[in-house]
Parts: sequence; C-alpha cells; structure tokens
Amino acid sequence: WYHYYDETWSYDYRASYRHLSIEGTREPLRIYQCNPEHARSEANMEIQNARNVTIYGVKGEGNYPMVLVRNSDNIRIFGYGGNAPPLQNSSIFRFENCRDISLVNLFNQVRTHKGGLDRFGGINVDPTLWHAVIDQQPDGTRFAVPPLERPVLYQRGNPRDVW
Repeated sequence: WYHYYDETWSYDYRASYRHLSIEGTREPLRIYQCNPEHARSEANMEIQNARNVTIYGVKGEGNYPMVLVRNSDNIRIFGYGGNAPPLQNSSIFRFENCRDISLVNLFNQVRTHKGGLDRFGGINVDPTLWHAVIDQQPDGTRFAVPPLERPVLYQRGNPRDVW
C-alpha cells in the first residue's frame, strides 16, 4: 500500500474505533507512509493476530497510541514523526503479547505551548509522563522506553524481511 492517510476526528468515537485495522494477515504486507491521526479512541491504528507487517514511515498526532499491536509476530516499523503527546502512562507505540518486533528512528516534534487543547492534536501532556514505546511481553513482563527517550532502534526477538 502506498500513502495511507486518515486524519478525521470526532469526540464520539467508540474506544474500539480504528482509522486502520489489520487483522489476521499472514502474507507480507508493506505500507509506505502511513498517517493515521486524530482518532479519539483506544488507538489510531491496530495490528492484531497478524504477522509479517512492515510499515515504512508513520506520522501522527493526538493523545492515543498511533499503533497498537496485539498478539502478532514479525512487525517492523521504520520511522515515526508527528506531535503526538499520549495521555499520561501511555505511549505512541504499544505492543501486547508480540514476538519479533523492530522499531527504527522514532522521533516526534515537541509541543511548545503549555496546557490547553489543540483542536486536532488533543490536550498537551507533559513529555515526562508518557513513553515512545510500551511493550507488554508474552511472558507478562512490561518494558517501557523511559520518558523523553526516542530510540533509534528498539528491537526484541528476530524480526526479518519476508517476501
């Protein structure tokens, strides 16, 4: 897929709403530039019960995870940018019960104004209160990239290119 883009928003979204949902795929799937943003739900995009998904570039804004990945394997994301300040104790990327994951070059634009509501981007959140990545591992342990850190590489397992 080339250039997925959705920035619609509403205060009436259900928690289960996703701009993009990838579920159950086993065949290699590649998305070149993915921009799911402004959803007011549990996540802007979800990958669930899938494997062999590669995303080349994610851009997003808002207070909810840009990408939520559950029960999946061999997930690779190359590049993130945007001004997403997730809600306190949340993250831009969230993994639950996944194996073989790789995230490369995660960097966001910091919002410089204090407090208040950005009409599209949501509320401003102190960057010391959220994480770039939270990874709830299959054995039950939880790892969170420390606040203010933006990894050049976060990898667990053996993610690989599959054609």
